[in-house]
Amino acid sequence: GYSDELEVAVVAIGGALTGILQWLVLRGQVYRAGWWVVASTLGWGLSMAVAEVIADDLAAGFFAPPAAGAVLGGITGGVLVWLLRQPLPEA
Repeated sequence: GYSDELEVAVVAIGGALTGILQWLVLRGQVYRAGWWVVASTLGWGLSMAVAEVIADDLAAGFFAPPAAGAVLGGITGGVLVWLLRQPLPEA
C-alpha cells in the first residue's frame, strides 16, 4: 500500500488541480482569486492528514471523515468568505 505521506500528497495535488479549475471562475469575480488555489491545496492536504492520524487509531477511526470534512470546510469556507468580500468592480 501507499504510505500516509504519499496519500496526503496525492490528495493535495488533487486539491490544487480542483482549485485551479475553480480559480478560472473566481478570477472574474473577486480580487486575489489566486488564494483559492492555495486554500484548496492546503484544505484537501490537511484534511487528508487529519483523517490519516485519526484513522490510525481504530477506536477513533469513525471520526476521521467528519473531522476531515470540518478541516476542509473550515479552510476553504473561510477563504471563500474572505474572497467574496472583495468583488471586482462592475465593468
